[in-house]
Amino acid sequence: MTPPGRSSAVTVLGVLFLSLGGMWLLGAVLQGAFLGFLSAMRPGGISMGDVEANPHTPPAIRHVLRYAGLWLPLSFAGALGLMLASLALIRRRPWARVAFILAGGAGIIYVAFSLAASAALAAYFRSAQAGLEKLGAGSGLPAMAAFVLVMVSVKTALLGVFFGWMIWKLTRPGVKAEFDRPHPASSAPGAAPGGLPLGGPDL
Repeated sequence: MTPPGRSSAVTVLGVLFLSLGGMWLLGAVLQGAFLGFLSAMRPGGISMGDVEANPHTPPAIRHVLRYAGLWLPLSFAGALGLMLASLALIRRRPWARVAFILAGGAGIIYVAFSLAASAALAAYFRSAQAGLEKLGAGSGLPAMAAFVLVMVSVKTALLGVFFGWMIWKLTRPGVKAEFDRPHPASSAPGAAPGGLPLGGPDL
């Protein structure tokens, strides 16, 4: 339950991203288990370099394998960082509010680029429609592609609205005041000068 005087929306926001971070961490664990399974498929293990160098391996798979060694630790770090920031947001730490505002701004930039890419792709399909019909592909392919682009664009636009709402909410004076209040630990007996209890760090 949200304590009196605190915004329930901010608490729900923190719980939402905490859940997303947990699912991201679970995905990273499963990814690590899958890579371990691949390495144990035959005696002596399997070489990712051999798979990458195979001319029959699709380019996208080769690209993934080339950076597979970095992707797993980055996934763990990103998931743990998101969960830490979400817990700090729930506990109304000022740095978490700033971090989520910056993340919302980055999300809006991502949405803008995604919508621009969708518009460029839609223009490509419109220009290619005549050629597809000449090749006997029928008019269903451009229509299906247009439908997919519309759905992706709507989803991306809604994501942009969500990021905009998140920034707006976290910049409201009332919400900002929640993060500016002294933490209870700062007035607790035995607190360190920085507001942290002597027993150890607090999020």
